[in-house]
Amino acid sequence: MDGAYSTEKPVLKGVGLGVYTPADAARLIDVPVSTIRNWTKGTKDRPPLWRSEHADWNGPLLLGFRDLVEAKVLYALRKQGFSGQQLRGTIAYAREQIGDERPFSTKAFKADGAEIMLELPEGLIVISRRNRGQTVFRDVVEPILRPVVYDDAAAAMLWMLPRKKTVVLDPERAFGTPILHDFSIPTSVLAQSARAEGSPTITARYFDIPVSQVRDAIRFEDQLAA
Repeated sequence: MDGAYSTEKPVLKGVGLGVYTPADAARLIDVPVSTIRNWTKGTKDRPPLWRSEHADWNGPLLLGFRDLVEAKVLYALRKQGFSGQQLRGTIAYAREQIGDERPFSTKAFKADGAEIMLELPEGLIVISRRNRGQTVFRDVVEPILRPVVYDDAAAAMLWMLPRKKTVVLDPERAFGTPILHDFSIPTSVLAQSARAEGSPTITARYFDIPVSQVRDAIRFEDQLAA
């Protein structure tokens, strides 16, 4: 009925988005929890840089996969010397140009030398300019973007062991938890099994997968715990 008060709670949408607590996100992308919270929830003095993909969820703060990619890129720029005000202005302008809440996790986002740009149908436009001589893209942003896999519009997967391409974050599978790409098995499950069995070989036989992939899962989980 129009105007009636509804007690129905929003349903958490995780398939295709990924579901991460701020602490999980911090471990996976190496960005401080406080930074992630401030950027996606805002502070007393400043509104959020962007809204979490799970902003309609009325429980504790949760993040989606693209939130992680956005935060990872922005944190790299922040460490490079971009001020909070510069980031806020850049992300606002980029959002206006491409109509996406999270422009730095879109395929349109690019950087070259000291300039940050968006690749639009009408061509490249500069959305932020730094002093000459700063290699923002080559030294900072490009390594961050290299493990990202894009679909037609935005980030779709993130390789967690980029050189081996065995462990991945894929929001379409296992709610975005780290998994073996070829088998969709969470790395945490394999690492726990190997510890319980005392041998990655036994775990590999149990799951019928190559022992090398079990070792990659263990290596990745050990990196997270370090």
